[in-house]
Parts: sequence; structure tokens; C-alpha cells
Amino acid sequence: MPRPTLQARKADAGRPGWWLDPAVRGRGPLAITHANVITMESSTPLPQHTVVIEDGVIRALAPSATLDVTGMRVIDGSNRYVMPGLADMHTHITDAGVCRLYLANGITRVRNMDGRPWHLALSHRIARGERTGPRLVSVSPLIDGLGSHGLSARPRSFILTKPEDAEALVRNLVARGYSEIKAYQWLQLDALRALGAAAARAGVRMAGHCPDGITFEQAIEAGMSCFEHLTGIANGRLRDGLQYPSPRDAASRRAHPDTLDLIANHLDFDAIRRLAATMAAKNIWNCPTLVVWQKQIQLPEVALADPDLRYEHPSVAQELERMLRLRFSTLPCSRDEWIALGRGRDSALARVVSILHQEGAPLLLGTDAPNPFVIHGCSIHHELANLVNAGLSPYQALRCGTTEAARFLGESATLGSVAVGKQADLLVLRSNPLQDVMAIRDSLESVVVGGQCLTRADLDRMLKEHAASLSARAGTIPELGEVAEAETVRHGAIEEWFGTIQLGTASYRHCKRADGSWTVEEHLRRSGPRGPQKVRTRLALAADWTVRSAQLEAETDIGRESIEVTWSAGEYRTRSRQADGHETESSLSSQPLLPSERLAFSVLPAWLGSQSGSVEVAALGLEFEAAHCAKVTAAPVLDQPGGELNPPCTNWRVSVARPGEVAAQTYRVGGDGSLQHLQDALFDSRRELRAAAEDPLPR
Repeated sequence: MPRPTLQARKADAGRPGWWLDPAVRGRGPLAITHANVITMESSTPLPQHTVVIEDGVIRALAPSATLDVTGMRVIDGSNRYVMPGLADMHTHITDAGVCRLYLANGITRVRNMDGRPWHLALSHRIARGERTGPRLVSVSPLIDGLGSHGLSARPRSFILTKPEDAEALVRNLVARGYSEIKAYQWLQLDALRALGAAAARAGVRMAGHCPDGITFEQAIEAGMSCFEHLTGIANGRLRDGLQYPSPRDAASRRAHPDTLDLIANHLDFDAIRRLAATMAAKNIWNCPTLVVWQKQIQLPEVALADPDLRYEHPSVAQELERMLRLRFSTLPCSRDEWIALGRGRDSALARVVSILHQEGAPLLLGTDAPNPFVIHGCSIHHELANLVNAGLSPYQALRCGTTEAARFLGESATLGSVAVGKQADLLVLRSNPLQDVMAIRDSLESVVVGGQCLTRADLDRMLKEHAASLSARAGTIPELGEVAEAETVRHGAIEEWFGTIQLGTASYRHCKRADGSWTVEEHLRRSGPRGPQKVRTRLALAADWTVRSAQLEAETDIGRESIEVTWSAGEYRTRSRQADGHETESSLSSQPLLPSERLAFSVLPAWLGSQSGSVEVAALGLEFEAAHCAKVTAAPVLDQPGGELNPPCTNWRVSVARPGEVAAQTYRVGGDGSLQHLQDALFDSRRELRAAAEDPLPR
């Protein structure tokens, strides 16, 4: 393929997503001349220096008068500042599209804190130059314990309650490609110790939340080497004989006025200083993410006026507004009192960061996007300002997201500073960030990453394209193909909604064969905050609706995934191929099971439509590339109190219990067993499936 010219690259600039195409990347050396180079190894810029880049690597760094740049592509860096790209060291990548937001805000490295196989696939594609984005390192999925109510702190976590299970879990996750092990909120101390020991034997860090009821000192002894969000910092460090609560239950207490008051007014800063000295001596890291705490304590009218919300999906923005207004309607104090306590808490945590820095405990720059009102990419500037307000100089704050981030990741030889031989992940700025860290937000002119130079026009186009993608419609109802040798008993079309926002469309068909068995097909198209997705499901069910085989194929903008499930001789066997190409096999000893609603959304209502009273049944689900057994408890809802049950019952209240989580659902079922409506609530997710008028069968 001939090398693209600058003219060809310019011509392609109008094509959506053109910067993702390797074929239009500029080739050959690139020189940024006459710039003030902030190497981040020193707080003094190198004036009138030229940086020469080729194949994504810095080949030369010298005074401009000493370098001949004839024949190179040239960026005039006069009166400009060149520095390393930033790293957001605590974020949650929701879909590949948010990579645009990170690059457009000067972030060229991210540490994803709840990994899934598609994150590994995205990381590989970026590393191979197949997709433009920040370099991505992914921590393992959350590993949690169970609260007093038998649930984990967050759904879809790995559950670790037996210390003896830690070794195999860690070994598999590390072999899978995750760079760290993430401990979460409700692990017990014995499980945390086992997890830390297993991580040490595997040669990876254990990082995460300090679990409830466990002190930082205990977590360090258990092997924790990086703490996120300062979670649990007050445990064992309150004055006046007070104790920090450790509720392992469903109620969220972190934003309760009493909890805010404990940190705002009773934190023992002398004890914090002793802890900080210990952490400095043992090289224990903290990623404070002060911005995520601050964004929790806002008046609705202030939070919803944030212009950065234009980069958030409308369904998420709508849910954030609902949650904010619900919180204010249930406060046990006035709004002003709550805001004051929250700001007091935030000031106390900023003082903790100041003490950690003074004592030499290493710090990282991170945001915890996309927690409420913490927007991908945009929030990094708020966190830089937080570090400066906590007492760090701009240079010291910037090091937390450059050289210190590289040191933490073991990448100092290749990233984090401007030096010959290092990766050319660079920012070109009009203003000096050593005087004001907001210069990165306000004067970013170019981003060099992965061998590409993205100009301000490119970055603006990326932002515009991302905002436009958030309004993408789910599309038409997907049609189903022909089926042979079976009778179609029911079929339907479904719309998936989140509040007033439609995220997806789906179609389904149930075909009954001569022997009484069933073939079920479902086809889903989804837009939304996790990006576009297509899912096809085909089930072979026995006459009693239990699963004998299942095939699922999912297609996203990252790649394809497939799962096959078969039942034989008392067990379900699962084979999966994930987006990164990894293949796994697993088994589950079980009697034949109904499909859970996550495996097939249309089967459970059809089965419920034939029931006449409350039922409890086991169902087959899929999670973490393996089959599991869920418990479905369903009760009909009477149209009138004291009424009689006359099948078919049309309204059902359903609970689906899986390892560590419970989903609450309500169904409305048609007289033929068709799904008319499903409302699903799990943690902070509330979605609806509604019957659509459109016919999904071929015309």
C-alpha cells in the first residue's frame, strides 16, 4: 500500500471515524520544532528544543539549532509547550467510543478498573495500531465478599468467601491478561489475605477498596499496595472515641449526613500522618479520585447545568437526575446542612491528600469516571486542580499522571516523560501547565499518540462525533429468518427503554416441533451508553421448557463473542470465544434448567403464562464466560385485593437471585404467553422491555 500523503489525509478528514483507520495515518518522521519541552523529569522546561518522532517513538530531543528537519513533517512549536500525555489511573471504560473523550482531553494512558474480555480486546487492538485510543491497561473484575444480606456490594462481581478459592481465581485472571487484582468493598479479612498472597505469588498487585471493617494497616499487611478513593481511610482514625460504621448491607451510608459528619469533623489527622509515613516507607500508593466525592455533593440545578453532560448518554443523564432528586427528597436534614457536611468531608479528604504528599506517600491521578457527573476525559482537569488545591505544585500534580503513573505501572523505561527512546505520547499546548494545570483543558492544540498527530481540528471533530453518537437510535426491529419443520406458536417485537430513552429493539419467535420440543430465537439490537451491540440467541428446549442447547453470538464495535451451551449426562458444558480471541470451557453439574431472563428474555414470561400460582424454580444463566444456576421466585399479582387466581395470570412479581445479586422484576404476560412488558431493577440499572406493534417476521 502506498504511503498516504498529507493531502490524502486531509481529504479523508471529513469521513466519520477517519482517525481510526490505519491506512490514513501520517508516515515518516515528525518534528515538533522550537518548543518549550517539559520532560517531567525536571520542573524547568527546555526552551527552543525540537522533538523528532518516528514510528511512535522519540528519536531525538535537542536544541532546535542543532537538528536538521529537512524532509520531515513539521509542527511549529514556537511559543508552545510539549509534555507527556496524561494517564487517568482510575476509570471504567464503558465502550470504545469514550476513547475519543480521553484523547481530546490529553489522556493517552488509562487504567481500567473493572475489566472484562472486551477491554482486553480493545487494549490489544490499540496496541497493534488497529484502533486509535489511549493505551489501555485493565485490572481484573471486582472480587468481593457478601454482605449481611447475602449480596455483593456491586452486581456481577466475582464472589470470594472461601480463602482456599483465591489461588485458582487469581491464577486464572492473571493468565487471562488482567494486570492487577481488584479487591472490593465486602471482602472479609481472611479472604483479603488469601487474595493478596495469591496475587503476590502471581507477580501482580492487589489494589482496590479497603473493605468495610478493615483498617488500612490490616489491608497493607494482607498485601494491598494501592488504595482507591481513600475508601475506609477513617476506619480506626476518628477522634472523640467514635467508630466509623462498616455496614455490609444494601443501604448506602457514604453520603448519609452522619457519615459525612464523621469525616468532616472527627478525623484524626495525627493518625493519618502516622499512616502516611508507613505508606511512604512501604511504597504503598493512593489514587484519591477526590472529584468523584465532590460530584456526589451537588444541588440538582448545579449538577444538571454541567456542560460536559453533553458527552454523556441521555439515558444516563436522565437516571442521574432521577437519583439526585430522589436523594434530596429523602434527606434527614436540610439541603444546606447536607451540602455543608459534604463540603466539610471533601475538605477533610483534601487534607488527607496533603498529608500523604507531605510524608512522601506516592499518589496517582484518577477520576473514577463515569460515576455520577464524573465524565470520561473531562473530569481529569478537575482532579488535577484538586491535587493543586491539596498543596501539590502544578509540577507535582502533573507527575501523578505522568512519571508516577509510569513508575506504578512498571513502564518508566517507555512512558511518562519526554526522552529519546520513549513512546511519543505527547501534548502540544499554547500555555504553560506548570503555571496553571488548567492549561491542558484550555490550550490543548495537538495530541501525538500511537504514531499519529491529532490536531485541534481533529480533536474537536472527535468530540462532535462522540456527542452525535449518543443520539443514535436503536434502529428498526430486527427481522427473523425462515424456519423449517416447526410450527410458530408465538412471536413478537420488543422495544428496550431506559426511562424515556429507547436503547434497543428485539424480535423473538417460539417454534414447537412435532415431539413437543421448542426452538427459540431472539435477535437484539442495542445502542446506548455501552455502545452499539447486536445479539443473536438460539435455544433448543425440551417440552418442559428446560435448556438442552443454546448458542449466543454478540457483535460490538470491538469484535465478536460466541457462547455454546449443551446439556448431557447431568451437566451443562459451556464453550465460549471472547472478543479478544480467548476460548474457555467449563461445566456445571445440574438437572435441566429453564433459561433465565438474561439467557432468553422471552421464555420466562411464556412459562409463567402457564402457571396458576406462586412458583420457585431454578434457571440457567451465563456470567464470566460460564454457566451458573439462578433461583427464580415468582408470584402473580392480583388485579384486585382479595381476588381469585384464574390462569392465565397476566401480572407477575419476580425475583431472580444469582451469586451475589438479586434482580427485582415485574412482568405483564399476554394470554398467549407473549411478553407485553418487563420492568427490571438491579442496583442502579432500571430498564423496561415493551411489546412493539411491528411484526418481526419476514414479509
